Amino acid sequence: MSRVTLAVLMSLMALACSEPPSSPTFSKNSKAAGLETSADSGQKKNGKQDGRPNDGQDPDANASPGVGDDSRQPSKPVKGQDKPMRYTVMKLDQDGADFTFAKLQITLAEKIEGTGFKRYAYDPKAASIKPDQKEAIAKICETISFQQAAGGLATLSWRSYFSDSVKKKLVEAGLEGHTGLLCVLELGTGALNGRRYLVFDPMPSVEENLVGAVDKKKMVRFGLMSLLKSQTVVSLEAASLIELGMALTQPLAVRALNGEQVKIDSSLSPGEECWYNAARAMPVVGDPNHTLKMTQALSSSQPFRMSPLVGVPLNGKLAPSCGKLNHMLTNNSLTADISCGLYHAIKAEGSEASCQWSTLIENTDDPENAFPVFLGMNKMPFRTVSFKDWKDVEKYRVIPEHGENPVRRNTIKFQGFSSEQLKSAEIILDVLLSVSPDLTRRTLLETIKTMIAETARDCSNPQVGGFAQIGGDTFYWCQGWIVSKNVFNVAIAGQIIIHESLHAMGRYHDIDRKDYPPCAGTANSALLGRDLHAICNADFCPALKPMADALMFQEMSYSLANDDRRFQGACKDWQNDMGLTDNQIRNSKR
Repeated sequence: MSRVTLAVLMSLMALACSEPPSSPTFSKNSKAAGLETSADSGQKKNGKQDGRPNDGQDPDANASPGVGDDSRQPSKPVKGQDKPMRYTVMKLDQDGADFTFAKLQITLAEKIEGTGFKRYAYDPKAASIKPDQKEAIAKICETISFQQAAGGLATLSWRSYFSDSVKKKLVEAGLEGHTGLLCVLELGTGALNGRRYLVFDPMPSVEENLVGAVDKKKMVRFGLMSLLKSQTVVSLEAASLIELGMALTQPLAVRALNGEQVKIDSSLSPGEECWYNAARAMPVVGDPNHTLKMTQALSSSQPFRMSPLVGVPLNGKLAPSCGKLNHMLTNNSLTADISCGLYHAIKAEGSEASCQWSTLIENTDDPENAFPVFLGMNKMPFRTVSFKDWKDVEKYRVIPEHGENPVRRNTIKFQGFSSEQLKSAEIILDVLLSVSPDLTRRTLLETIKTMIAETARDCSNPQVGGFAQIGGDTFYWCQGWIVSKNVFNVAIAGQIIIHESLHAMGRYHDIDRKDYPPCAGTANSALLGRDLHAICNADFCPALKPMADALMFQEMSYSLANDDRRFQGACKDWQNDMGLTDNQIRNSKR
């Protein structure tokens, strides 16, 4: 196991992958201590490349392994006579990359004495290996099975997929110097002429040296145990061998599961989004309590189970805000509710990449085929909203709920309003109280006691928005104008309410009272346009401000039609505040 390989493995153990799903890639340098590869890699038997499958068959065969006589002690090696068994692969029954067990039929190049076999874990530094690491390599090597038939034929099988926890122990051993861990199968007795053996690499790194799968890149990529070519030589010194018992594992015909097969479909609540409020001097998170649902659905052609999520630290620590996310696991899907404010806090602490989790994926048909998949947080695009469009005002609900709104406070009796009309009235009154709170208080709130959604009398004329009697306390709101779906209706409806409230206070149209000071009659409602232009600073103001001039023109052309008081006193002051000229007022039309 090379230093470079160990560094990669160590990082995989500590860090989440940046592009889930993923599975750890375990590999090991085949030129580790005690292992050599022959320069003659082209040796052929019967016209076939030695040690390579001669076909790509992938049957669901599941023959039981043979069990040899394991009562003897390891033969004392005779220096120079122990040799790797040469063999030819006849048939690949189960591809080790596609099944959790590899299984193949081979022909041995020479006769072996007896039918027994021995399995060892091989480690040039076996004396110093830790018990848990020794247990891990033993668990791997004990799955090798050998069954001999007539004519030198034999069936060989072994587990190719192991759990992530077992592999991590091998990685830990490699980091501590045990870089030459292998599995060895000793065939027959053969003490007189030296022992014959086959060698297996539990975490291979050199594709060309492997046997047991058609796609050898997968064997390296996923760290799948492989039979090594017959040229592979090890030194069977007793100090390097860890003798194993006979805890054979029945070879399973189970389709393997790996990180490439697990797909993740990430999604957010349909149609929902977070946004920044650009109407403020410094853009801020709009509606920070607005919550979206993040979903990550995992799927694979092979059935699997998932474990609960575990946080994965980035650069040695978890971002504090990440811990505030609570995931729920249901039917191989993970969901989490996240507020726009929390997501912004996570971004402020680093980035979305700072929140990662891992879940253990376990093959339902073979629990030993298990590996972690790393999941990152869904990226949530924020829209920047300036609220120059009334549709955005409605969509993002930025009209503040004013504490004096008579709909919520029940200080005005509303008659004949549908629930939709009442909600619209509530929005328009919130706008009035935000734009011109003083004007609205001294007119509407101090005068009107009842509002009636009217369709008859003056309201039979579609051009009429509402009416009130001089000196009364009731405002008749024509139902066609009780709307808040566009900026024109909101602005005009607001001015109608103020205009008719002034009537209820006893005020007449200015043109009917020549003794009125400028804008002292119903033209006083033009103050709404001035306030909207000059002092309105609510989030929705950018959408309404284009209506300010229209409100001023409306009252000057109606309450003070052709009256020079339009250019005097309070009227003139308001026009100056808005930057309007006399000619603009004079030439304006209702």
